[in-house]
Amino acid sequence: MHTDTTRFVQLISNCSHRLNAVGRTIGATTSRGGVWGLMKSLQQEGPQTIAGLARSRPVSRQHIRQLAKDLISEGWIESVPNPEHKRSFLLQLTAGGKETLKTMDAQIESTLSDLLLGLESESLETTLHTLSLLADRLQKRLA
Repeated sequence: MHTDTTRFVQLISNCSHRLNAVGRTIGATTSRGGVWGLMKSLQQEGPQTIAGLARSRPVSRQHIRQLAKDLISEGWIESVPNPEHKRSFLLQLTAGGKETLKTMDAQIESTLSDLLLGLESESLETTLHTLSLLADRLQKRLA
């Protein structure tokens, strides 16, 4: 018998694995992790340090460092001086990265928009609100 908690975790995990599989088909995820997620964080929150990105995921700094190295070699992000800390640089999107992210967003939309067909807008808003609250609570627990 599953409790609501274990059922919830199982469903979220299943969705995550399947979204990652779809993401690999359009280049939004790789074996190293979420290209799209890291780039989306930089788009929405502006330039960030490797440590800050790692804390917000949460994954190791080494993981973010390796993913950043890959994205820098693609020309999608760049490192820039950090005015608040001489030894810690910031990562930010390049113009090419912004265009790539627009393309990924469009591919995600066209590939997955049918998933929401038939859902009542009220139900969808409740789901989005609930997931947002849970993400915030998990982040606070990990902090």
